[in-house]
Amino acid sequence: MDLALALGADDLSIEEDRYEIYTPAEDFARIQEEIETRGLSLDAKELAMIPQTSVAVPGDRVSQLLRLLEALEDQDDAQKVWANMQIDEQVLAAQSH
Repeated sequence: MDLALALGADDLSIEEDRYEIYTPAEDFARIQEEIETRGLSLDAKELAMIPQTSVAVPGDRVSQLLRLLEALEDQDDAQKVWANMQIDEQVLAAQSH
C-alpha cells in the first residue's frame, strides 16, 4: 500500500487482513478515487476525528462520563460521538460489570 502514501496519505496502518489509510479530510475523496481507479476495492470508507491529545479520566469520573457519552449517542440528531479520553483498562472493565 505504498500507493496510498505516494498519493498523499498521511499514514498507513496494517492489521492482519486489512489496511487503514489516514488522510487529511480535504484529500479523502481524491485519494479514495485514485485507489479505486487503480482497481483496488475499499471495504469501508469513513471520515473520523482522531485526537491529537488525550485527557486522563479519574476513576471516580468514569461512570459519569460513560453515561454522558451514552446519552449523546442516543440523541437522534447525533450521527457519531467522538472523545479524546484515556481511561485505565481495569477501571473500564470494572464499569462493564
